[in-house]
Amino acid sequence: MVLTVSTEQDAVDIYGSLIASPLDPQVLKPAPSSSVAGYKQKAWRLVIPNLPSHRKWPHLQLGYDPASKLAQTLRIEFSPVDLGPQGMKSLHVNLISHIPDGWAYFQEQGRITMIEVTLDIEGIGMEDFHILPAQATASATYKRNGKLETLYLGKSKSNQTKIYDRGQKRISKGQGWSGPPTTRIERRLKLAKPIQLAALAGLPNPFADLKIITSAPGCPPEEEISNKAYLWSLFRDSVRVRNLNASLALLPTKKRAAYRKWLAKHSTSWWQPVDIWTHWPNVVAKSALLPNEPI
Repeated sequence: MVLTVSTEQDAVDIYGSLIASPLDPQVLKPAPSSSVAGYKQKAWRLVIPNLPSHRKWPHLQLGYDPASKLAQTLRIEFSPVDLGPQGMKSLHVNLISHIPDGWAYFQEQGRITMIEVTLDIEGIGMEDFHILPAQATASATYKRNGKLETLYLGKSKSNQTKIYDRGQKRISKGQGWSGPPTTRIERRLKLAKPIQLAALAGLPNPFADLKIITSAPGCPPEEEISNKAYLWSLFRDSVRVRNLNASLALLPTKKRAAYRKWLAKHSTSWWQPVDIWTHWPNVVAKSALLPNEPI
């Protein structure tokens, strides 16, 4: 979330609090800042006592003009799920020490420029499905010991979907996992038109166009009729080695269109993005992000 400091008095006060005055290390910890053209940048992590991992603490970045000694822009990044209601209260307390009205300043003036929405599908492993991406979608995979662990759709500098084995990711980090097979779907959106928090509940469904199909559809009838079922077998072997998108890209145009049409008929029964997204307004309402929620 980003904002432009709205008044000269706010610019003076924020600069004085964050740049010209000593900072309490129990509230703010220095952090790396990203490069932004136009202003000098400085960044911190906001200390959240109930959150042990400092990497999950909110990242606050200030753009300022050292010549005029005025704050110009503010950017804050965090996961409301990681913070929870108690963490949101700590966030407000920390911010209000340095920014007028604390979190309410962002609620009123901030604009969301990037958002990541995450779904966990319990009881479903990465081997239980395939993703049928839109035409010409870039894709990449990460495997361990020949087993698919992560699938990327789209490029990191634009909207991107990341699908991975949640349990295996935790195990690879030494965190352990005792739950059922769980696939996590992360949709990262860079909004061309930034929105206010008040509009967050109306965010269009970012999963609407994601097509998930069964892992092993049978041979297309036309291949059976023409005694070319072996072509489908070869295609499935290619999918196991590469991934569905990369394997489709190897086919001639006409064959690729026919195979995509056949695959699209084999959607999984458990993937219902329209129904899933009906819960989004309630998720937002419980997040403690919105202006009408007590901090």
